[in-house]
Amino acid sequence: MSILKIYRGQALRQALKEIKSPVEVIYFALEQPEPDTLAALSELMALTGYLSVTTQAAAANVPADRLVVRSHSGRELVFVGAPLGLELAALVSAIIVSGRGDSGLLPQTRQALAQLHTPLKLEIFTTPT
Repeated sequence: MSILKIYRGQALRQALKEIKSPVEVIYFALEQPEPDTLAALSELMALTGYLSVTTQAAAANVPADRLVVRSHSGRELVFVGAPLGLELAALVSAIIVSGRGDSGLLPQTRQALAQLHTPLKLEIFTTPT
């Protein structure tokens, strides 16, 4: 499925203009990378010069494909399992947020997060509907 069909073409181009710094996506594949996910990432690379994508073989003990979205500051968002179909919208959003350098969080949320002094691992689970 084309990423331009999921996000209406002009809306996607406008959203990608928010990216101001490089974003790297590393696709760790168990076997072959998911073709639809690779196609969507290729389309995104063609629309913005800030995105780079590499694929690597996943470690033998890993149970699923993983995609790591890494900002220029080194922060990472990890997708377990290849995003497919409408899940690609979450991947695109992660790329945009990582590349714009601003999370969009309210100042009071930023202040609360600044009080954390140890790393925090946040896991969000989704299922296809």
